[in-house]
Amino acid sequence: MNYYSLEYICENMLDNAKLKFDILNNPHKIILTFMVYEKADNKYFKVVFEFNNYYYLNILKDIEASFKEQGLFTFVLEVSIKEKPISELNVVLNNETQVETYWELNIIGDFIITIKYLTIQYHLIEVNEEVYRAYSN
Repeated sequence: MNYYSLEYICENMLDNAKLKFDILNNPHKIILTFMVYEKADNKYFKVVFEFNNYYYLNILKDIEASFKEQGLFTFVLEVSIKEKPISELNVVLNNETQVETYWELNIIGDFIITIKYLTIQYHLIEVNEEVYRAYSN
């Protein structure tokens, strides 16, 4: 159940989070799992974003950063989300897709990640302290 809007989560809960990034080829999907830094509302949370059939993915790596060095997790400084006119997407959508806007998610940290998409599934999941500590180490 989502108690917070996607915009609220991005603006208020993901700074200093740890991020696990998965790209699945079949189906064509990106899964981002953030461990929220410290407690929110006196609880520990992780946030999961799932992107199906995204239209754009760009990853720029800080020369010092490495998933291998960080156990497949990377540090996040800031996450932002913006709604933009579909005309800026520069892709041809099928005739059944009648939308006026798309979304752009930007993640800044050890990596700079940009994802452009039409829809997202997201989940705010409460975790216990043991799970939180496992992500934090």
